[in-house]
Amino acid sequence: MRTDNWKNVERGVAKLFGGTRTGSNGESRRDVEHPIFSIEVKHRKSFPDWLHSAYGQADREKEHRIPIVVLHERYTKFEDAYVVIKAEHFCKHYKDIPIQDSAKDTDSSIIDPLDQGDLNGPQVYK
Repeated sequence: MRTDNWKNVERGVAKLFGGTRTGSNGESRRDVEHPIFSIEVKHRKSFPDWLHSAYGQADREKEHRIPIVVLHERYTKFEDAYVVIKAEHFCKHYKDIPIQDSAKDTDSSIIDPLDQGDLNGPQVYK
């Protein structure tokens, strides 16, 4: 699949996470419909060098850990910081969300379809 087109990128991300691309329908909504995640896809020609450098540093020092980058703005709460993790590592951590082979169509939903969720959210099973 070509990844120079944002629509194809949204389709690829939807497939990777087992969701469905919502498409541009005139509504302000997430790019990928998924039972657990609210997925907004941002496609860029390149990311800033400092972001690649920060992730590279976390990756080099990971040992047996999952590398992440925390993006924090000055004067904001730590809870409002962003966490950047490669999709590969994210999918490995959540074993029930396999990285999809683009040639295969499989269901990778990680919630029980009978679970409608409650105030504590849907039950994720491992």
